[in-house]
Amino acid sequence: GVSHNSKWAQRDLAWNYIWGEIVPKDVPRGLQMLGASAAQGLAWAEFDLALEKKYGRFMKQDLNAYIVAMRRLAETSGLPEAWLEYGESLQEGVGTPKDATAGTNWTLRAADAGLDRAQLSIANSLKTSDPARAIAYARKAAEQGNVWAQTMLGELLAQGKEAPANSPEALKWLTLAS
Repeated sequence: GVSHNSKWAQRDLAWNYIWGEIVPKDVPRGLQMLGASAAQGLAWAEFDLALEKKYGRFMKQDLNAYIVAMRRLAETSGLPEAWLEYGESLQEGVGTPKDATAGTNWTLRAADAGLDRAQLSIANSLKTSDPARAIAYARKAAEQGNVWAQTMLGELLAQGKEAPANSPEALKWLTLAS
């Protein structure tokens, strides 16, 4: 284990074992360390384990365990990434029945907390129904350097969805994205 018992250091070392970086690859040991870090209350380690249950890369896929863990994280951890992940799972029906309204609410929560990927997701969902709000969310993500949001913002501005087309600003965002 990690001598100073730091849950962050333990999480980092766990991924080194899982990927075989710096130390010899040892997936079971890495997963055990990741679990220990999660058991110490590190929400990011719990998040990592939940995603592994979703994708089944290094452990058996278990969508039910994934959604239970992600819901708990979304409700208790304060991690915008968990809010987005849970929201997308609800929207897509991954491990749970589809619930577009609840999924959008979780995604909005992450977007309003400043998570650029969530802002992009909300912008994308509003492109046709509310272009002005779509532009506002795309702009927030674009200003954080999200290339996909920069592209979307440039395209929306070029199309004149919010107001008359703004070619100079559209060109600015499309150039930044390229």
